[in-house]
Amino acid sequence: MPQFHYIPNHGYAEIKMKGDKPLLLVPLDSKLARRFAGFGLIKKDLDQVKEALQCLAAGVNSKIIKQSLSFYAVVTYAKCFSDAEGRGVKLDVKDALIYASKDAITEHYRLIEQRNNYVAHAGDKGYEENAVVVSVDPEEAFVTPVYPNIVYLIDIDSQLNNFFYLVQALEQYITENMKKNYVRLEKEIGETGIEQLLQYAIHPDLDNSVKF
Repeated sequence: MPQFHYIPNHGYAEIKMKGDKPLLLVPLDSKLARRFAGFGLIKKDLDQVKEALQCLAAGVNSKIIKQSLSFYAVVTYAKCFSDAEGRGVKLDVKDALIYASKDAITEHYRLIEQRNNYVAHAGDKGYEENAVVVSVDPEEAFVTPVYPNIVYLIDIDSQLNNFFYLVQALEQYITENMKKNYVRLEKEIGETGIEQLLQYAIHPDLDNSVKF
């Protein structure tokens, strides 16, 4: 099982070994490295959205689980386009949806609206309603007791296909950008040189490392 060393302000890094000796770790903190890291976290989110959609497509009997998966997919998807002070990277609609079909782009805006007006906030777009009424029989002059009518969005079954296509289009965009950033990052490291890298090297402590 791999061992990981925690680097403050960066996270856990796997310790590479040369025989029984750990190699030094050099955290990369350039703008290019942070951008590559941010895209990686967005890719992680999209993978989890896709897994949630696959679970919904396979069929879920429990209403609460179905709604939880639907909400999770919507919130996690929207997170990729939200302000990202920690990640330093968020997707821009004009660039990120370059490979998306017209229907998929329409789905994007529907998902953002659902996130803003239902999943995260109580908006007025009709995703949840409670018509409080009485029923009246004019012939009998009869009025029923007051009764509520709670109706709310449980799942996103009707949106699954377009949601899948949208995620696939974003994955293509993310993958291309990660490949480009990786090549540039490798070039940046090569130009930096090992002597300068050694100035920031960390000696990982195997005794205090974490395995997961």
